[in-house]
Amino acid sequence: MRKTVLFTLLNMVLALGIFTMVGRHSANADSTYNNTYNTTYGTNVSCTFCHTSGSALNATGTKFKNSGFNYASISPVPVVTAFTIPATSTSLTVAIATFTATDNVPITGYLVSESSAPPNASATGWNATPPTSYVFATVGVKTLYGWAKDAANVVSTGMKSASTTITLPPAADTTPPTVNSFTIPSTSSSLTVSITSFTATDNVGVTGYLVTESASKPSSSASGWVASSPSNYTFTTAGAKTLHAWAKDAAGNVSASKNTSVTITLASVQDMAVWIGQWFKVSIKIDGYYFGNSILSNQKSQSGRDEDNEDESQSFIASGGHEKIAGYLKIWSWDPDKKILQGDLYESDGIGGWIAESLPLHYIGGNDLNFFCWFQTSGDYTTGFTVRIRGREVNGILKNATLQTLGGYYFEVDNASNPPQFWAGEFSITGISVLESKVPVPSNIQLH
Repeated sequence: MRKTVLFTLLNMVLALGIFTMVGRHSANADSTYNNTYNTTYGTNVSCTFCHTSGSALNATGTKFKNSGFNYASISPVPVVTAFTIPATSTSLTVAIATFTATDNVPITGYLVSESSAPPNASATGWNATPPTSYVFATVGVKTLYGWAKDAANVVSTGMKSASTTITLPPAADTTPPTVNSFTIPSTSSSLTVSITSFTATDNVGVTGYLVTESASKPSSSASGWVASSPSNYTFTTAGAKTLHAWAKDAAGNVSASKNTSVTITLASVQDMAVWIGQWFKVSIKIDGYYFGNSILSNQKSQSGRDEDNEDESQSFIASGGHEKIAGYLKIWSWDPDKKILQGDLYESDGIGGWIAESLPLHYIGGNDLNFFCWFQTSGDYTTGFTVRIRGREVNGILKNATLQTLGGYYFEVDNASNPPQFWAGEFSITGISVLESKVPVPSNIQLH
């Protein structure tokens, strides 16, 4: 009985001693270890720096205990010494250029986050080696934070950050434009057909328009593309025609075509090919000059008065009143839209030379083998006339072609003279077709 009581008392004393030691250890942790650590390293830490709860040790406390309560074993925490990323990026995946950390014990983990809050040692995302890149979810100005932890699961506290600006390049444009409208008249009497509408849209922007007679899709580098929709298209022949409209964008995407048709029927006068290259030997006459304020004595005035009896005070009369010039006329082209037979007139200068001038003949009416034209020119002198041109066609060759003016005039003013001189009179041309081999006009004189 006495032995049992003694044993029980001994146990109580031992238990009380142990409790007292544990309590003293805790007090030492607060008053001795804490204070000494704070005094040595200037860091205000609490009991939780080494303990989870009560006297239970966390990894740092364990490291401290296992080192023989050596302050140097716990004083440093992991330090991220370098953490850099590019200042700009064209990708959401940004390279990590450098990421280094040090500690008095081995570094066991590296973590990169967009949060400035230190991560828990047990958080997801820790890597045994420094990561080489980080993937952002969006573009813009971004900041990354680098963290490290050691074998004692102590996480670095001083944040190390770096920033980048992410700007993504435009996504590749693979969407072709769409031609919304394309219309032309259903019939035309001209080879040049107006385009009444041609519109196109694109997800980025239309940069080119093209009209072709071919249904094959053109390349974006083909010739003929224009920056704005064309207003007309010129065919080479008449008949039933189909046009295809195309659009392209800056990325080189070409639309599907939109097509429409027209039937071109040209008037017979439009077919003037038989006259191209035709020469005429012509005779040019100018009758009835006016000089000064008087008409030539051998002409009658418009009122029918005999000028032979006019007052001699109006004495600006020159002798003569007729001029005849030999020459040749060549027709070298036909413009069906302007309806002009382009001719060149070559006049003999009377001393072995030639004077050449352009003579556009504007179609008035008729058919391709019997028609009327007009001509007028103004400059140093003014001349105008109407002319009838006709001939026969045998197996595509003109026969017996002639031309004859039906009325013409000539007018010239010389203001440099004192008093000014005035010339006016009738102007006429007659001609007959001639073979080119019979034309004496030298080729180096010919305009075309």
